[in-house]
Amino acid sequence: MPIIRISGHHGSGKTTMCAKLAERLGYGYSYTGKIFRDMAEERNMDITGFYAWLADHPEMEKEIDERQAKLMATYDNFVVEGRMAPFLPATFPVVNVLFKVDDEARYLRQSQRPENLGKTLDEIRHQSEVRLVEEREHYKRLYDIDDHFDPTAFDVIIDTTDLDQDQVLQKMLDELQPHLESV
Repeated sequence: MPIIRISGHHGSGKTTMCAKLAERLGYGYSYTGKIFRDMAEERNMDITGFYAWLADHPEMEKEIDERQAKLMATYDNFVVEGRMAPFLPATFPVVNVLFKVDDEARYLRQSQRPENLGKTLDEIRHQSEVRLVEEREHYKRLYDIDDHFDPTAFDVIIDTTDLDQDQVLQKMLDELQPHLESV
C-alpha cells in the first residue's frame, strides 16, 4: 500500500483528519508536530523554547524531515502529515494529499484554537499571512521549493471549507480509493 502524505493550509483540519484516516484504514500515523516535540524533549526543552532555538538553527529542520522520511521508508500502511512530507524523496509508492480551505473559514477555525482565544479575526488574518510568507521564504531557502501548496505536487486535493469532519473523512476515503487499489 502507498504511504499517504498529507499537507495543507493552517486551519484546514489536516491533523484531525489524518488521525481519523489512519484509524479508519488501520494505518500508522506520524505528524511533524510530534517529531518537533520529540526533538525538544531530547534537548530538554519545552516546545516553545525549541521553536525559538530552531529559528536560530534552521538547518535542524532537515533533521526533522529526515526523521519523517525514515519513518516512511520503514513502515507500510502509513499516514504522514507535514508541510514537506509530499516533497520528500520516496522509493516506495505514495499518494500526496493537499487539504485546502478558504481564507475566511481558515481564520475562523484558527480563532477557536486555545493559543488564539481573545485575538480578533484581523489579528489572526495578519498572523496567518505573515506565517505563510515566512514559510514560503523558508522552504525556498532550505529546499528550493517555490510554493509548498502548489496543486501540481498533489494527487488528491480536498477543500474542507464547507464540509464537516465526517464529510471530509468520507471524501478523503472516496478520493484515495483508486490510489490504494492501483498498487
